[in-house]
Amino acid sequence: RPAPERGPARAWSNPWVLGWIGLVVTVLIANAIMVVLAISTAPGRVVEDYYERGRNHAQALARQASEAELGWKIELVAPERVALGLPSQWQVLATDGQGLPLRAAEVQVHAYRPTDARRDFSVQALEVEAGRYRAELHFELRGIWDLVVEVRREGHPYRLARRVTVADG
Repeated sequence: RPAPERGPARAWSNPWVLGWIGLVVTVLIANAIMVVLAISTAPGRVVEDYYERGRNHAQALARQASEAELGWKIELVAPERVALGLPSQWQVLATDGQGLPLRAAEVQVHAYRPTDARRDFSVQALEVEAGRYRAELHFELRGIWDLVVEVRREGHPYRLARRVTVADG
């Protein structure tokens, strides 16, 4: 009776070896997919007052409805390039329901860093002319930032969100 074959050729044809290799490849592909999804989707930030916001969800829905009723149009005008460590001039253009400039509003620009809440900051925008507000932002880290513009006038709030990418200086 001949002796069984041994060696690398025999090992690669063994179904157990092929099964283990297939399992390892499957796990690596699944991990790569999860990394891509984690980078490209929502940051998953948790706000500190999540319970209160949940309790006030009906009020938040009513506020959104009142925003729509106001008819305000808010636009955030970004600079051509947003660079790390350099000041960038942002403009907020605001008009009321009749298309007239929104005067004497309180405009705040909040910058949120999805990966590090300690880097978040807010800037008060100043009215430079009727319906045009300007804010100067300084970003400490390159990468993705979430901006939320909050416009208030006569107790009526309006919010606009935008995601920006800060490049190297």
